[in-house]
Amino acid sequence: MALFSLSCLIAVHAEANDTSNHLSTADEIHEEVSAGLSSFIVGIDGFFGDSGQHEDSSDLIIDLELNSLTSRYQKEIYTQKYRMKVRLDNLNKQVAKFGKRIELVVEPSDPLPENEDVDITDYKSQSSSVHLQASGMHSRNLKYQLGHDGIKSIFIGASYKKIFSLDDNEVSAQGTFRITDKEEKQLKLASALSRAINKQWLHVTYADAQYRSELEYQQLTVGTKLRHKINTQQAVSINLSGLGTTEKDFQTESYAFTLGHRLKLYSSWVFLNSDVFVDWQRIRNFSANPGLQLGLNIYFGN
Repeated sequence: MALFSLSCLIAVHAEANDTSNHLSTADEIHEEVSAGLSSFIVGIDGFFGDSGQHEDSSDLIIDLELNSLTSRYQKEIYTQKYRMKVRLDNLNKQVAKFGKRIELVVEPSDPLPENEDVDITDYKSQSSSVHLQASGMHSRNLKYQLGHDGIKSIFIGASYKKIFSLDDNEVSAQGTFRITDKEEKQLKLASALSRAINKQWLHVTYADAQYRSELEYQQLTVGTKLRHKINTQQAVSINLSGLGTTEKDFQTESYAFTLGHRLKLYSSWVFLNSDVFVDWQRIRNFSANPGLQLGLNIYFGN
């Protein structure tokens, strides 16, 4: 409810200042925060440059996501996700001597586990992955990773992503392998087939397979998504997905239907996401679980 009220306040404030040529208070605060973050990164970048000079393209971008979810079996779940990428061009110039580029990445390690009972899962404390990525200057598809996965473990690994065209379709394939300091092995294979029907409609079919040596089973997610761009301010989507595991041979654990709406709520840095969904999970004997999720995306940086 608080999240919804905040969204309404921002929307009303934006409408009231639409005809003004001056920056609103919110824009001023956002600009100051973004400039402060960029200045901090520029200062670090200058350390690696000649005579403390920085590169203008060095920057920091942060995507903060706040979600509120409620459903038949899940009452008032609040989560926070964040993604951050740092680009330091002077540092990259030093690393380029070895034929590499690096970037610092902070991102959620996993989405909400759809196949676990809410009573035994702490959704409010999402772990995150903080890692450095190094990619070859001539082969940026391959990235080497060194980082820390939430409170779990330190890992090293590699990720390879390839995108190519097939007739009128775009095909993407990505494989990620990690090994932790606890000698746990993690492998994820993801593929997607995207087809632009026209300028407004996009159809995507995807499949993700995950292997974790510490688990007694592995999982496969498949789905299809249809997205319609209404205008420059908003878009709607329909998503149908299913999750299967090898816990007992191969069995379906859950499947879900989601109707989503994304709205540019304010300026170019606040977006409202609304998802109406229903899922069916084996742990609940495939009883229907309808629900609603509201989320805000807030972007900082240049």
